[in-house]
Amino acid sequence: MITSRVRVTLALVYAGLALNACTPQGVATAPAPAPVIVTTATAPSPAAAPQAPVGARTPYRTAPADWHLLDPASDGVVGVGARRAMTELLGNAAPKRMITVAVIDGGVDTAHTTLRGALYLNARETPANGRDDDANGYVDDARGWNFIGGASGNLDDERLELTRLVAQCRANSNRSAVRTPCTTLEREFTAARADAVAQWAGLRPVVTGDD
Repeated sequence: MITSRVRVTLALVYAGLALNACTPQGVATAPAPAPVIVTTATAPSPAAAPQAPVGARTPYRTAPADWHLLDPASDGVVGVGARRAMTELLGNAAPKRMITVAVIDGGVDTAHTTLRGALYLNARETPANGRDDDANGYVDDARGWNFIGGASGNLDDERLELTRLVAQCRANSNRSAVRTPCTTLEREFTAARADAVAQWAGLRPVVTGDD
């Protein structure tokens, strides 16, 4: 059985033989014309626009630990200029009497070597005896008082900074050394947030007027 492909091949062979038989002997046939290759010129690509030079990177600068006391004009640091003010206002004047300054801010370590000699000590109060010796309504207020909570006026963790502390704990959660205190902070943060939400729920009708 001859397939169609074989039939086509045989037909081409027979056609070739017939053409050769019709060609006179000694007569050369004209060769097929050589293919003409046409090339087109490629337009040059436009030159890339020159880029603006990149300036040198500003070096990273770490602020000094006492940046808040420095002055923008004299020290080049955006602080409150406390040292400059003290120098210009007091100069070489010697203090005539001691004064006590009450600082309303976060808690400090009263046993710190730099602070303990300069902190006020309530001479009428005996520290850590559990009694209100000077009868002012505050127990063991020898170095001051914590007005935002804490046993015996002690400020374990600054409540105003609780969010920041919790964020630091979460960032270092892979360190086993901080897991226990961080768990405590997380619990306190959750309780403080729930308390804030409850307080706002009670205040909102008053603030917005939606009774």
